[in-house]
Formats: sequence, C-alpha cells, structure tokens
Amino acid sequence: MRRTLILFAAAVVLVSGALLASSLAYLRGQAIASGERLTASLAQVIEEQTSRTVQTVDQQLQLAANRLTQLEASGGLNEASARTVLREQLKDLPFLRAMWVLDAQGRIAFDSDTGNIGVDLSQRAYVQAYRTRPDAGFQLGAPILSRTTGTWLIPATRPLRRSDGSIERLIVAAIEPPYFDSLWRGLEVGDGGSVTLFRKDGTLMMRSPFDPASMGKTFGDAPMFRLWMKGASNGSLQRASVVDGRPRLFAYRALSVQPELAVVAGQSLDLVLAPWRWLATVAIAAWAAACVAVIVMGVFLDRAWAASRRAEHEASETALRLSLATDAATIGVWDWDTRQATQWYATPTYFTMMGDPPLTDFGTRNEWLERLHPQDKQAVVERIAAVLAGSDVPYHYEARLRHADGSYRWVSVTGQVLDRDEHGKPTRMMGVRIDITERKQTEDALRNSEARYRELFYSNPQPMWVFDDETLAFLAVNTAAVVHYGYSEAEFLSMTIADMRPSEDRAALLNRVARPAEGLHNAGLHTHLRRDGSRILVEISTHSLDFGGRPARLVLSRDVTEMKRAQQALEDLNHQLEARVEARSRELEQTMAQLLHAEKLAALGSLVTGMAHELNTPIGNVLVVASTLKADVVRCGERLLAGSARRSEVAAWTTRLSEAGEMIEREAARAAKLIADFKLVAAGPESAKRQDFALLGLVERARQHLPALEAGGPHRVQIEVPSNIRMDSFPDALEQVLVNLLGNALLHAFSATRPGTVRVVAEPDGDQVVLRIEDDGCGMAEDVLRHVFDPFYTTRLGQGGSGLGLYIVYNLVTGLLGGSIKAESSPGQGTHFEMRLPRTGGPQPVGSD
Repeated sequence: MRRTLILFAAAVVLVSGALLASSLAYLRGQAIASGERLTASLAQVIEEQTSRTVQTVDQQLQLAANRLTQLEASGGLNEASARTVLREQLKDLPFLRAMWVLDAQGRIAFDSDTGNIGVDLSQRAYVQAYRTRPDAGFQLGAPILSRTTGTWLIPATRPLRRSDGSIERLIVAAIEPPYFDSLWRGLEVGDGGSVTLFRKDGTLMMRSPFDPASMGKTFGDAPMFRLWMKGASNGSLQRASVVDGRPRLFAYRALSVQPELAVVAGQSLDLVLAPWRWLATVAIAAWAAACVAVIVMGVFLDRAWAASRRAEHEASETALRLSLATDAATIGVWDWDTRQATQWYATPTYFTMMGDPPLTDFGTRNEWLERLHPQDKQAVVERIAAVLAGSDVPYHYEARLRHADGSYRWVSVTGQVLDRDEHGKPTRMMGVRIDITERKQTEDALRNSEARYRELFYSNPQPMWVFDDETLAFLAVNTAAVVHYGYSEAEFLSMTIADMRPSEDRAALLNRVARPAEGLHNAGLHTHLRRDGSRILVEISTHSLDFGGRPARLVLSRDVTEMKRAQQALEDLNHQLEARVEARSRELEQTMAQLLHAEKLAALGSLVTGMAHELNTPIGNVLVVASTLKADVVRCGERLLAGSARRSEVAAWTTRLSEAGEMIEREAARAAKLIADFKLVAAGPESAKRQDFALLGLVERARQHLPALEAGGPHRVQIEVPSNIRMDSFPDALEQVLVNLLGNALLHAFSATRPGTVRVVAEPDGDQVVLRIEDDGCGMAEDVLRHVFDPFYTTRLGQGGSGLGLYIVYNLVTGLLGGSIKAESSPGQGTHFEMRLPRTGGPQPVGSD
C-alpha cells in the first residue's frame, strides 16, 4: 500500500511538472515575440520622427545657403548680413545651437555667434569627410564638444559648390543632442528602455537616456553592425547593451533620408518578461501547492492505514497512557447538563488528578461537594448556587479538595455557561479543573519569604525606609528610623522625604529624584532633620524596587555626624599644626634675615677694606711723587735764583717735572675710576633716566667702548641681536653692564697668544628679553664661579682688576633694570652670562618725565 502511494504521488508530480515547464517555455517565447514586434514598431516610429528632423535640418541649411548666395549675388554679403541670415534660420528650430559657414580652407567665414571669425576648423572630422568624399552631400558628423560651451553637439553639414562642382564653402548647423532625448522620451519604451542613433561605422551619435560618457564612442564590433553591413537595413536581436550591459530586445532601422544612420530601439528584457514571470511564479506556486497536497494526502492515507493496523494493539494500553498523560497535564475538562444532576461528562484527567480511576459515571455531584475542605465548602456552594440561579457572576472558585490518599490539594475550577432556558438559568455548562497545589505552595513560600525580609527590614539596626518614586511619600519605615529620627511610624507615613530636608536642600532633592537611578545607587552625603529640629549628616544608599505595584526605592541611612565632627577636629588640628609651622618658618626667616644682614655688614666691611686698600696705592704714589717733586722744586729754585744752574740741570729738572706730572695724573685718574666704580655699586634710580631705545644700537655703542677691540686686535665680538627688539628701560645702566661684561671677558677669558670670540645674543621671550654674553675662553673653576659677583673679588689682583666690575653688573641688573643674571662656566669651556630683563625695566626714577 505504501509503495503504491509513493509511485502514484511521484507520477503526478513528474507529469504535472513537465506539462507546466513546457507551457511556461511556450508562453515565454510568445512574450519575447510580442516584445520584438512592439520594439520593431517603436523603431519604425522613431526612424520616421528622426528622419523628419534630419530633413528639417537639411532644408534649413539649404534655405540658409540660398539666402547667402542671393546676398553674395547682390553684393550685400558681409559678416553682419550673414550673421543676420543665420540667426533667422535658427529662430524656428530651437534644437539648433548655432550655424556657421566655412571657406574652402576650413576657416570660419560667417557665424551666427560672435568672436569666431577666422577660427581654423579644417581638422574637424566633418570637414575632413568632404576631402575624402568630395561628391558627398548633406551629412551628420560624429558628436563633438563645443569650443565655447563645453557641451556635446552633432554637426550637420551641406556643401556649397561652384559651377565646376568643387566645394566653395561648407554650411554647418550644430544640433543639440538633448533635443533627440526629449523627442524620444515621448515614446513608450518603458522602464529600462533606450533609444540610440548610430552611424554605420558604429559611432554613437545620440542616446536616450542621455549619456555624455558614451557620446562619440565607436561600437563597430556589435552584432547589429555586422548585420547592417551585410545590407540588412532593419532587424531585431536580443542581447546585452554594448553601452550599459543591460539585456534588452533591440530593433534597428536605417534612416530613409540618411542610410548611413540607424536608430536602435531597445526594450528591457526584464520589463518584457515581467508578466510572464508573474504568471510563472503563480503557476509554479500552484503546482507546488498541488504537489504538496498530493504528498500530504498520501502521507495522511499512509498514516491512516498504519493507524488502523495499530488500533487493536493500542486499545489495551489506551487507558494507561491516558491516565499518565492526564496526570502530567493536571487539567481536566468537564461538561455538565444542569437539568439532570447525574449528567456529568469529564476527561480522565478530571478524575486522575485526585487519585481516582478514569471513571465515566460517578453518581451525583454532591459526592464531590462532600470532598471539599470544610473551610472552603460554604463559599463554593454559594458560588455554584448563584450561577445556577442565573446571577451574572463568573463560575470560578479555588478550593481544597480531598485526594484519594486522604490529603487535600488545591484546585482551580473555571466554567462557562453554554445554554440557558427561557428564564435565563443555565442548562449546560463546560469548564476545566486545574491542580494549583504547586502554585499555592509557591505563594505560601513567597509570603514566608516576605515575612522574613520584613523582619530583617524592621530589625535592621540602621534606619531604613521605602518611599514612592512619584509622590515621594513614605511607604514603610523600620524601628531604627523611628528611634533615630524621633518621628512615630504614623508620622513617618504621613510625610514625604522632602519634609526631612532643610528648606535650602529641597529644590536639589526634587531635581535629583526626578531622574531616578536604576538598581543600587550611592546618593552621597545629605543633611536630615530630626523631629526635635536638630540636624544630622547622613550617608544615603538606595535601591529601586516594586512596592505594592508602585515604583519605589529602598533607602539605607547611616548617621556620619560624629565621624564628620572627628574629621573636622582632625582638620582643625592640622590647621593648628600648619599655623605653628608657619610661625616657626617666620622665625626662621627672621633669623635668616639677621644672618643676611650680618653677612651684608661683613661684605660692607670687606668692601670698605678693599676700597681703602685699592685707593691706598695710587694715593700713596701721588704723595711720594708730590714730596719728591716739592724737594726738587725747592732745590731747582735756589739754583735758578742764585744763577748757578746749568742748562743741563734745567733740562733734567724739566724732564723729572714732566714725568712726575704724568705719574700724578695717572695715579689720580686710577683713584678717580675706583671712586666712580664705588659710586656705581650704590647707584640708585634717582640718577638714571628711563627711555625707549633699540637694543641693537645700544649693544653697538657698548662695543665701541672696548679698547681691546682696536683695529688689528686678536679678539672678536660677534653680535646676534634682532633689529626689532626695543626696550623702555635705562640705557646708560644697560650699556655699563654690557661694557663691564664684554671688558671682563676680553680681560680674563683670553690670553695674548690665544685669540677668542665673544657672542652677544638676544631674543624676545614674551614681555622679557633674554640677553646672553658667551665666550669660548678659558672658563672658570667652580670656587671662582661661586664668588664671581662678590665685591673686590678678582683673579688679577694688582694687574689692573679692581674686583668691582661684576659686582656692579649684578647690582644694576637685579636693581635698577629689574631683571636677573646667572653665570655658567667650567674650565676650558668658556663662560656664559644670561640676563632676563623686562622690556619695560625697573621703577620710574623720582622726578623723571
């Protein structure tokens, strides 16, 4: 039987599938043939429209040629008259862009536009065509790009011949391709269709939809052109487009007026086959559905046959399986005819869920009512009586029913009235009974769990409460909250959480709870009010929950007031310690100031001692020379007065007087310089004058004061100062600084046998100027560098060095000029002085402008 059904179903599927495939193939061929006929008709209509357009252009060229010939014969042909004639020909043909006339050499003789007369177009393809075919007449050239507008144009040309047949001129009209696009779009080629104008050599003249990228390209290898070259002036073919690659049904026709041109109409193959594809889809779906129906029917018959064979074998096991199934489902269905108390019908599960065998007749329903739990029986009896009386109440109850093993199990009974008598009382009811013992046990466990959690909530030693997310009202509070805050539980439940906050904090609270955080959230530190009005600082943690069907938050409050007080006391203690440290620091500063003052006094003593020592030598020399000179003068005078002086003695006395005068002058000048340097040490802003100056000019002046740089000297000063740096400071003081630094470098850095270079470098740095004096000399040891700015410290004592030069530099830079100076050096690596000076230097001297 099964094999027969399989063979029958296979035969039906194969035969119907073959018939469907052949029918669809035939219909597809018919759809393509219809599409080819339609495409050929479109090609014929397009060819006629295009031919008329070409004829119109040719006629317009002939009219223009005749008008020009008439003007030439009457002697009125010139550039202006020719332009007028050409423009008149363009008025009625908006698809013509311009017209022009070429002479025999291919230059523009006349033009409807301006500015092109004399332009050489002899190399244009449409001009060269007449040189290869002098007998040619009207023709359309390959598309070209306009020289003036940059758009595509199709040139239409007609020759003007002399009496001997030679070409005298060419008259040309520029056809705008978009005209053909608008002309052809009116034809129903459909979505994805195309219309193309080709030349016989495969050159694409125009295409709709317009495609600038394909204009002028050659497609001579396409199958259509091979057919056309064999003499077929029209035809059809089905291929992918050579332009965009889309499959189409094509029909081509050569223009009757220009056999060298042909129009190609193409319909999208997808569009042509769309109705057939829809029909094929429907047909295949119907065939598939029929095949499925046959297979399903076969499977159904096979199963029915197999079921009939198994029926007797399974009959003895049905009761057992049914009992197991109803026990697992614990759902029993019942049907009750209320007009007869004994007319009950129920599924086996109805009985087995209570431990009874799957009976079909169990007596009256009162037997079941007797099995109800005593605490539930009254309510169930009243509900059943109300339903039977016709009251509009649902037939539903949950009650405990005695199991066959003596235990009670919870059941849920739900019924529906199916028929009523003329008095509205139920005559037939149907419903289900479900064992809900496990659900009730779960609910009891949940209630017990809630009780445990409630006990944890109320017995927690930290204050806790629950508030409504929307109204902010307290929903529950624990005992710790009542004790800690002083409000009774009833008072808490009549308040909102805003009532516990100071008035200045409530706006921030409302703004924060308007954006509640999900899950556990640490809300930070907040100030709460107790019932007695006292304030406490608490740390709040919250958690979102559902409380009685409302969105709420559980809050844990931890009083940190005492902890914060302890922290504050610790901070106060830290502040006191800091104050003590600051006082000790001030005392230390005072001690350091006293030490500095003592050091200054010692330095002043050293300064006075050094000054006395330095002045003692020149003044002593002056005194010795003066006393010697005095004795010589007395002795010389006596000899002169006595008339006993010889000429040689007078000459010797004169020489000694001159030498003594020079020595006195030299030693006095040395003392004067020492005194002047000493004055500079204590020089203040009172004697200085501040003014605006260029730094480069001041450096150049300082350089000129250095005698060691006289012509032919061994050393060199290299100045690298930008000319645009200007300063509003004390130029005399800065010049003195530069002279001292440069002189010090020339005196101490180099030897007579080792020439060197001193660099003066300046660069701006915001509102300051960085000025560096660098030499490549012998450098200084660390112990010398440490005392370089000390007064009367010199490494050439008795060799012309006073020891005040760098001390003066330091006082002027850090005092009057308001800057800073530092020195860096090491033996053999030269010495570098760096000064940072404000562009606007030091204080304004008293009395200055």
